Amino acid sequence: MLYAQDARWWAVYAAEAARGFAGERWTAAPALKGLINWVEVIDAPGLSTNAARIHSGLHSGYQAIGLAYLWGASRIILLGYDLQRGAAGESHFHGDHAGGLPNLGTMGEWARRMVPLAQDLRRRGVEVVNASRRSAITCFERAPIEKALNPGKPAILLHGMLGLGDNIYQRAVIRELTATREVWLATPWPQLYADLPVRCVKPETRLRTQAKNIARVDAGGDACGHAWASPPRTLRPQRVTYAGAGGTMLAALCAALGVAADRLTFDLPPLPPPLPSPDRPRRPYIVIRPATIRSEWPAAARNPAPEYLARAADVLREHFHLVSVADLARDVEWPVGPLPVADETFHGGELAIGQLLALVAGAAGVVGGVGWIVPAAIAARVPLFLIFGGWGKDNGPQRIFDPRLDTALVESVLPQRFCRCGDRDHRCDKTIDDFEPRLQHWLLGLLARGSPAMAARAGHRLVSGQRAAV
Repeated sequence: MLYAQDARWWAVYAAEAARGFAGERWTAAPALKGLINWVEVIDAPGLSTNAARIHSGLHSGYQAIGLAYLWGASRIILLGYDLQRGAAGESHFHGDHAGGLPNLGTMGEWARRMVPLAQDLRRRGVEVVNASRRSAITCFERAPIEKALNPGKPAILLHGMLGLGDNIYQRAVIRELTATREVWLATPWPQLYADLPVRCVKPETRLRTQAKNIARVDAGGDACGHAWASPPRTLRPQRVTYAGAGGTMLAALCAALGVAADRLTFDLPPLPPPLPSPDRPRRPYIVIRPATIRSEWPAAARNPAPEYLARAADVLREHFHLVSVADLARDVEWPVGPLPVADETFHGGELAIGQLLALVAGAAGVVGGVGWIVPAAIAARVPLFLIFGGWGKDNGPQRIFDPRLDTALVESVLPQRFCRCGDRDHRCDKTIDDFEPRLQHWLLGLLARGSPAMAARAGHRLVSGQRAAV
């Protein structure tokens, strides 16, 4: 496509264009309407999304970008967009125009008008690379023409899982994928990928906790420097899931994403310090996760029996400061049975995701049932006292643990008649006959000064964001 707005340009070069250019010829000059292909131009900022018109920008180069967008381009390479005088003072690389054509417009204004255009194109997932040898335009990515024509790794758009724990598992596999692919990931938890070469896309979800975090990112809080990105329009989304697949969750993720890895780096992103609290003494603390039920995704069978959590809280409080975390809301998420007695509570979802994970990373230990605390504690290398409930087909050790996970600091306590059902509403038998001795054994390990976990936390030292290749 050859585009020029100015009728005077066509008067001088139309015959030459007809002889040497086989593609379509376009203009916005009213005098040429009906003679060659014509499009309406209006003086408005940014990008036109009306298929019948483009925006002016005061020059044909701006308008040509608008046409390329309307015709479906997802990647645009700019050449010759100098918008500045040449070394000899010419207004074009080929020298000044002859034949009465104008040579210089208000090129500084032309460059300034490119800024809202660039912002609109990015929001709509159009990549623009300015491959001009020199240019006054700074709002687009710059690259030599050789690199612009060979962008490197192929891109992939993933609609990732929504759960917090799912995303911690997913992070390890996505890391491997970035070695061979340019990854665009729709996720409500961009903070988990802040240190990876991943472009996070804002997802659509009505799930309460996820929507709360998305709103936090939109407001500029706890985003770890990440901002939402718009994927190229040509990418077809691929949904990430381990539902319906056999084996461990990590194995299912690897299979879904085509990742073959004998080892995975299972860790957390860099984290802020835990939220300061005047109620937390300078002694080691334990994080406990109460059993809850959510109306939007009820899974009563998975929870451990609440009396075991209550008993663990009572025993551990004699030696540690106990911090209980949940995101309760009337008729939306509520506890199963009485809440464990704790020294400090965050039960209203007060903690941002970075603060929550930092709280786990700095703990002497974590207690709770199957959920996000499992991958979080393993990734942070924090001792975990994991109390199983039921729904064992999808939440048993054979599913949540993988040989590539270092579970040396996990104490798993299962019911004697652990139910292997696949029903999240099943009334599973959750009785644990040996709960008391197992709890005491774990407590003794925490209290032993020779314990690697306690030695690392001597003097209440924070080890947030510690990494472990497993």
